[in-house]
Amino acid sequence: MSAMREGPRRVGRGRFAKGAVAGALVTAATLAAGAAYAGPEIGALFSVKGTCSNGIASIAATGAAKCVTPYTAYSTAGTHVFKVPAGTTSLHVRLWGAGGGGGDAGGTNGGSGGQGGIVEFWLPVTSGSTVSFSVGASGTAATFANPSAGAGGATTATYKGHVVANVLGGTGGQTGQYCPSSPLGGPGGHPGTTSSPALALTAEAGASGNNAVPTSCPASGAPKNPGGGAGLPGAGGYGGPNNTSAYENGGPGSPGFVFITFS
Repeated sequence: MSAMREGPRRVGRGRFAKGAVAGALVTAATLAAGAAYAGPEIGALFSVKGTCSNGIASIAATGAAKCVTPYTAYSTAGTHVFKVPAGTTSLHVRLWGAGGGGGDAGGTNGGSGGQGGIVEFWLPVTSGSTVSFSVGASGTAATFANPSAGAGGATTATYKGHVVANVLGGTGGQTGQYCPSSPLGGPGGHPGTTSSPALALTAEAGASGNNAVPTSCPASGAPKNPGGGAGLPGAGGYGGPNNTSAYENGGPGSPGFVFITFS
């Protein structure tokens, strides 16, 4: 996803601060930072050129202009190159490793995959330079033919030839066993690490996958075993449900994730 930047929007109707004209561009010359907007468009968004360093502002009908921090996010496995915008001297970055794959069912539900690890940091940068991000690939799901769930890939940040942050993916869950055993979910990825010049803020291990419930023997409509960190970046894959009609495969983990804010 590219940086959320937009040019000044045209105003369709309403009254404006002194000097503004209906249908004209709203700029710093017609609306200073903190000035009230008297038009009827409640919550309308405008770009106040010259007011915000990033060119974006939110103006309520009777409120003040507020600058909004733009962001860029990467959620597809592979390499992504971010070019530092003009005037930007630091980036606030969060990385997630990819989730491990879920185990397939086999007598019981499969254990689910672990979530990728997490790291958050500040990175001093130079305008116009580039930062390379490698987003970890999803851990592969276990199947009847291949009962070993894969670990999620690592997500990294590289600046000026140096890896400044690295976070590992989660581990795959175990394949279902004979009833009433309890296959284990995969451990979450280890907390991420950083190196100079990155300044670490937080580092956390990913959530571990869920163990299969020992009583999850064959049952009609058996539910999937949710992955570690389900619904979050870098989540683990679900453990395959053990239905009476068939042993089902596990689910793949989620790819890693990169979230960058800057101003």
